[in-house]
Amino acid sequence: MLPQVPTIAEAGVAGYDFPIWYGIWVRAGTPAGVIDKLAKDIGRVLAGPDLRDWIARHGGEPMNMTQPEFARFVLSESESAARLRQSRWDQTQ
Repeated sequence: MLPQVPTIAEAGVAGYDFPIWYGIWVRAGTPAGVIDKLAKDIGRVLAGPDLRDWIARHGGEPMNMTQPEFARFVLSESESAARLRQSRWDQTQ
């Protein structure tokens, strides 16, 4: 979307692939019925063409995941960031 701006890799950070993403969390102990209703309602809204089109026009890609899929995604993103951070730390030592 910004062709005149170098990518992070072009700026010298190899292995960086962290697009911006958003998720919705609830407080621990939230009743399962509330979580299920939120998940269904959020999924319904994300499936609607108006929001999908708006997200696409702004360079995004909607990702509707189940709770276990989202938990695995967050863990994977966290582990990748930790590896990159450690790699960058190791290069400065």
